[in-house]
This record gives sequence, structure tokens and C-alpha cells, in this order.
Amino acid sequence: FITASANIEPKAFGQVTTMVSGSEEDKDKLEAARAALALTSPLISVIDKCMRCVDKAQLEILVPKLSSLAKSSVGLTPRITLLHTVSLLAVYQQQDLTPLVGKLMGAMFAVLLDRSPAVRDKCAATVAVLFRYAKPSTVDNVLEKLRSWYLEKEDSVRHLVAMVMSKITNSAPDVLRTVHSAVVPSPSLVNTVRRSRRDHCGR
Repeated sequence: FITASANIEPKAFGQVTTMVSGSEEDKDKLEAARAALALTSPLISVIDKCMRCVDKAQLEILVPKLSSLAKSSVGLTPRITLLHTVSLLAVYQQQDLTPLVGKLMGAMFAVLLDRSPAVRDKCAATVAVLFRYAKPSTVDNVLEKLRSWYLEKEDSVRHLVAMVMSKITNSAPDVLRTVHSAVVPSPSLVNTVRRSRRDHCGR
């Protein structure tokens, strides 16, 4: 289903994206529109129904395949479709998925650095959904990874970390309250998250 999603978007749409000579903001808006269009496909309804019916044995097979696809998929529509699939899987399977969330998180961190803002935004939302159902050790690992990125990477990645933390704060505040203080992101990151949320609300 996910690889087939590449054929859903009209080719002209993708061609326009590569040809547009406007500002980066214009290109980002076009990619956001493409991402929204991908989620209106009838294929998404089929995936939704399938994710509701996955059992534990199928999860063991499905999660490694989704992780592999996350690292290898090319193109905006397949990546948006994959990320939405992972989010649906988390929402419908919840605790059954918990032992496997760590595998998916590793793949998500690779996708977080995608060049497309639309993909990065969708991936940040997917990380937040997975975070809610992660084991405590996975929660700690995710926060430690985000803190490391925030302290060691360039500004663009720091803003990305703030976006992820903002979405986690909205999606799983109860999980954050259980986290040991040693792995809670630094006060400077918390302040950046607050600014990011104010900016988002002000749009």
C-alpha cells in the first residue's frame, strides 16, 4: 500500500513542485498541500481499516517492515503515507505496540531530518503519538536523543527538536510527568518549546 501511494498523486503536481521558482515559503506551502492531499486518498481509508485488525503476531512482522520502509522510502507522498500508517498503528494497537515502539522510533529519527518541512512536521507528530505508548526506557532514550541534538546540532535541528517537544507536550503530558529529571530537556529547550507553541498559536 505504502509504495503504491507514489502513484496516487498526479504527476503534474510533483512536477510543479520541482519547477516552482518562488520563495521557500511558497514551496513549503505547496508541499504542505501535497501532504494534505495524500491523506485524502481512498488508500488511507484502506490502511485505517487494516491497522485496526492487526494482531500481536502481525505486529512482529509489520513493525520491522515499516521501519525499513521509513529509512528507504523516497518521495513526499510515500513518506507521508508511511508516517500516517505508523500513527494509526499506535492509536489502534497502543499497549500491544509498546514493546516495539523503540524500533519504530529509531526509524522516525532518520525521517525527522528529511529535507521536506511537510515530512518533518508529520514525523514530529508521529513521534509524539509513539511516545505516548513507549516503554519508560524508550521514553528516556527519545528525550536523551532530543536533548543531545538540541545541544550539539545546528539551529535548524534545534528548531526541529523544539517542534517535536511541543507535539510531545500536547500528546503525552502525563508521560512527561513520570520522566526522571535527569533526562528532561534543558530549561533553554523548554523555553524554546514555549516560544514555538506561542508562534504556532499566533498564526
